[in-house]
Amino acid sequence: MSNLKSRVLSCFRTLHRARQQVFAGDVAALSAGRIKINSEFKKNKELTDEKAIDELVVMGEDTAKFLKASVLQLQLNEHKGAFELRITKDTALPDNAPYTGGDNDFRTYKNIKGPCKTG
Repeated sequence: MSNLKSRVLSCFRTLHRARQQVFAGDVAALSAGRIKINSEFKKNKELTDEKAIDELVVMGEDTAKFLKASVLQLQLNEHKGAFELRITKDTALPDNAPYTGGDNDFRTYKNIKGPCKTG
């Protein structure tokens, strides 16, 4: 059980670190995340079934990974008058599929003239 307890504490710390990284500079999100993490751990404090605890730890670890990979933060750059996307080393950046044209190629419709008619 002591190994499981150390995994639970490690998961707790990992979630809080992910929260701090993902929501850096956003006081409201940092606070809401802290409250949610703490309440979920308190809610399950009396749980004794090792399998259920292990499942919750895995879910917590997966949640931390998901937050770091998937949550993006926009920050207003007042000098440029635009928002900037804050991307970290953990942000998932899938490759874009190259455009290949084909049956749905909009260029095949270039000979249609006039407004679109419906019905």
